[in-house]
Amino acid sequence: MLMANARGNSALWDEYGRLIVRADRGSLLLVAQRSSQSWQGDIIPLR
Repeated sequence: MLMANARGNSALWDEYGRLIVRADRGSLLLVAQRSSQSWQGDIIPLR
């Protein structure tokens, strides 16, 4: 998994370079979980 955060934008990619989840600017937490078949991404707003 690769994570990037450029000027407030965050994203997670899998080992093949496919986007799992991406968030725009703001106080957000990205979470990714891998099952035996795929990745699942979630965005959690922080206050």
